[in-house]
Amino acid sequence: SKHQPADMGIITTLRTGYKARMLEKLLAMCEDPDLYAAMKKTTAPRGCRGLDYGGQANELDAITILDEIWRDDGKYAKEETIRRCWRKADILPPHLI
Repeated sequence: SKHQPADMGIITTLRTGYKARMLEKLLAMCEDPDLYAAMKKTTAPRGCRGLDYGGQANELDAITILDEIWRDDGKYAKEETIRRCWRKADILPPHLI
């Protein structure tokens, strides 16, 4: 909608980046059987066994992946993508974007 710039590409771009990072992590785990075995032997409190322990992804994994994308990734969280969405929404004066 016109008043929701996040719906104009930011969410889609982050979702794509999230899926790509998740697949990278899962493939790394599957490609190295020693890594998977080491992760399974590592103990973590019940309910905290996420990707780092060879378990299913949990909320902490999702937050960590999204944080990595926002901080480190120049592919999925570009400043220009955010600016473009705000321009497309057409709700800010031109001198602000």
